[in-house]
Amino acid sequence: CPSFSGSPRDFAQFKRNFNALVNVPGRPAVEIGTNLVNAIPVKYQYLLANLDLTEHVKMMDILVEKFGQSCLVVEDIINQIEKMKTVSTNKGFIEFVEKLERFKLDLETLGVLDQIATISTGGKLEARLPPLIYVDWGKIVASES
Repeated sequence: CPSFSGSPRDFAQFKRNFNALVNVPGRPAVEIGTNLVNAIPVKYQYLLANLDLTEHVKMMDILVEKFGQSCLVVEDIINQIEKMKTVSTNKGFIEFVEKLERFKLDLETLGVLDQIATISTGGKLEARLPPLIYVDWGKIVASES
């Protein structure tokens, strides 16, 4: 059974995996509900405490309302961008690019990439680039304007 971390960024993938692996035709509703309750962190199980274990559809609706809104993912990504430090090593640059790729994938999955593709966010990312890459990036942007 897939498990959910409690992070809105992980919810869409968790829901897809849960529905593919657990919420399948022929499986008893109580088993699906039990697996769903056990898949979420203990600190969020209170959200489902008042529902019968057979009400897995209502349980998932509650989780979608709490964790599945795209605005939560966008907000989380913007917060992570703001916490990023300026890249100063080759390894740090690779980690920076990998993190940006994960951001992009998460946003594309939800269809909200355009919500974060702003001048403000771009400026925050540019400010974290290593100095030489920042200069080269500035040249590319200037030539393509």
